[in-house]
Amino acid sequence: MYITRHMKGRIAEVLRNWPARDVRFICVSTGGRILGLGDIGANGMAIAIGKLQIYTACAAVPPECMLPVLLDIGTTNAVLRPTRFISDCVSRRPRSGTR
Repeated sequence: MYITRHMKGRIAEVLRNWPARDVRFICVSTGGRILGLGDIGANGMAIAIGKLQIYTACAAVPPECMLPVLLDIGTTNAVLRPTRFISDCVSRRPRSGTR
C-alpha cells in the first residue's frame, strides 16, 4: 500500500481499504537509506515486501496477514524524480523537522 502526503488527514480511511482484516505484521518504509541502494523512493516497495516474505519463510506467518506500506514522501535522488511512474509525489523529500 502506498501512502502519499496528499492522503494527510485520511490515512485511517486509506488503511481500511486493505482487503485483509487479520493483519499481524506491517513493514513501513519511505524507500530512503536502503542499504547499498540509497534513496530509491517509491521504488522501495519491493524491500518492504521482501522483509515480510522472510516472516512467511521463517516463521510460517501467512502472507495474507501482512501489510507492506510505503510512505511516498518524495526522494532526494534527483535522477529518479523526473522518471517516477508509480507515484504522484515526485517532489524532493522533506528534511527532518518539516511537515
